[in-house]
Amino acid sequence: MSYCVNCGVELRESESHCPLCDTKVVNPRKPYNENAERAYPRRYDIVLPAENRMMTALLATILSFLPALTCVIVDYVISEKATWSLYVAIAMGVLWSFVLPPIVVRKHRDVISLLIGTISLSLGLWLIEKIVPVKGWFMSLALPIVICASFFILIIILAAKYVVFGVLKMMAFFFSFTALMVVVIEIVTDMYMDDNVQLQWSLIVFVPLVLVSLVMLVVERKKRVKDEMRKKFHI
Repeated sequence: MSYCVNCGVELRESESHCPLCDTKVVNPRKPYNENAERAYPRRYDIVLPAENRMMTALLATILSFLPALTCVIVDYVISEKATWSLYVAIAMGVLWSFVLPPIVVRKHRDVISLLIGTISLSLGLWLIEKIVPVKGWFMSLALPIVICASFFILIIILAAKYVVFGVLKMMAFFFSFTALMVVVIEIVTDMYMDDNVQLQWSLIVFVPLVLVSLVMLVVERKKRVKDEMRKKFHI
């Protein structure tokens, strides 16, 4: 059995070049054999399905609003008024706002989808506050958490698109922001509950995530360890 001299990937006798890094196979004991069994076919066809955005958007709309309409009708038949069905209708509306933009929008799809999703989720939570007996939690609890989460997700999206990161650095970046997000959630929750911030459960999540991020950054700087991980996990 041969191995790539560059990345260490296991090779078959039918391979003249490494399928991962395209390095020429060098093994005097097992020369290239064109007739040997190949790990994958020589030729493959890529069939691209015809894209019909309007039909897909219409189907997503029907699948989102039909269950909501059904629940409202059943609720009216049983209770003679809309009670629990309002929650289903709001949830399906929010879900629809998350599903539709990626189908319809062509440019800056991820950022626009996140913006529309944030607005619709905030609107849905505001409507729920109007329905439930407990008031005052939307502005002081739900909205800050939604805005902070959307902001963190936006930073991760922009970093993934415009900043050249390795896999390990990107994972460390993601874990670090997740740790910060957890701390922010507990701060907002404590301020809503009793106006007194006491970090407790968020630290249990924060510390391991930060440690994992630091380990990933250290591994990223160690070339030998990094190369070994690439060989093992193909990253």
